[in-house]
Amino acid sequence: VVGRAIIRDLYSDAEAARLLSMVTMIFSIAPAIAPVVGGWIVSFFDWRAIFLALCVYTVALGWFSWKHLPETVPKERRQPFNPRFLAQSYGAIFSSFLFHMKAGVVAFNFAGLFLYISSAPVLLPEHLGLGPSQFAWLFVPTVSGIFLGALAANRMAGKMTFARQIRVGFFFMLGAITFNVAYHSFLPPALPWSVAHMFFFTFGSSIIAPGATLLALDLFPHIRGTVASCQSFVTTLMGAIVAGVISPMLSHSVLALALGQAGFALLALACWATARRYRRQKIRDGHPMP
Repeated sequence: VVGRAIIRDLYSDAEAARLLSMVTMIFSIAPAIAPVVGGWIVSFFDWRAIFLALCVYTVALGWFSWKHLPETVPKERRQPFNPRFLAQSYGAIFSSFLFHMKAGVVAFNFAGLFLYISSAPVLLPEHLGLGPSQFAWLFVPTVSGIFLGALAANRMAGKMTFARQIRVGFFFMLGAITFNVAYHSFLPPALPWSVAHMFFFTFGSSIIAPGATLLALDLFPHIRGTVASCQSFVTTLMGAIVAGVISPMLSHSVLALALGQAGFALLALACWATARRYRRQKIRDGHPMP
């Protein structure tokens, strides 16, 4: 949350998009590194040492941020930290139609990804016959797509508009869901076809994310940190609904999962198209829009 706000405070459109995509690349590497580090800790200490290591890491990170991370908002633009102002800010953000549409793009894209991640304990062993040591069949293409999509977004930044970049991302996502639904409509689940689409789905999603995030933050430039927290709340809430409700409903069938993911991707596309149409209409009516 704070990282996204800091990036937008300090950098313009293209540079901010490059840095956001770089953050995504780093995040995509973390799931690969974390188990290795955890394995090292467990090989030398008791498993409880993992929690101690997390505590030490958190304290060290907090200390480093306190000492070396300056406030990036100029004094004249800083807002008071009080309940009334926060309530007004949250009210303004959550009453914004454009915020819901732009936050919905990121949230529904994440839901399409998280549907498969949360369904992995059923999808991989029951439908694909894989054991716990073979979960890489799903996570390698997924993480690779996130990393390479973020790298592509990094290269695109400044060379095309956010709108065009987002269209490119949706092209890959729609191709992925079309193949996935078509395959499982006629053929039984099988490797690698039942998981191959995840590379292209996450590749497209990672291309979309920087532009969609920055466009949402720019709706309220004076409270970008609050906007970032609201955007994260929407995405996290969607993840909770997917894991707790939708995944258990759909994981009995790979075709149902494919249709669910396709539905989320189409909802994300609908949010984006609606936001674009709403913005154009407001501009025609003489209302300035970010």
